[in-house]
Amino acid sequence: MTKRACTLLTGAAALALASVALADLAPPPPPRARPSTAVALARGNPAVQRELARVRTQTCGAQRCRETTVEAPLGGQCGYVGCSRSTVVVFSFERAGVNPSTGSVVVLVDCAPVGDACNARLADVRAR
Repeated sequence: MTKRACTLLTGAAALALASVALADLAPPPPPRARPSTAVALARGNPAVQRELARVRTQTCGAQRCRETTVEAPLGGQCGYVGCSRSTVVVFSFERAGVNPSTGSVVVLVDCAPVGDACNARLADVRAR
């Protein structure tokens, strides 16, 4: 093999390796958007959304009412891989006036210590 052929083969191999290396350096895909607070996790649950709409309609009707959201951490447990956490989220609706009424939706949000494993579930629903 001539010196020129050897140089061409070496150059081609270097280009092939460079393209593989550049392909490996491609940026990772963007992280998927995920709610970071217990309130956002609770609002993202379809069952909670339905109950919020139902209680809001039943409590407030067509009138304006005050909506309050309270988030209370319950604690969690820590282990080798991280800490789990549990949080209670209370959505309350209050209509003032001659016939005042209140309604509330209580949601329990549990998050596992690893990954995005968070679960929001209804704990209590009251409309008066």
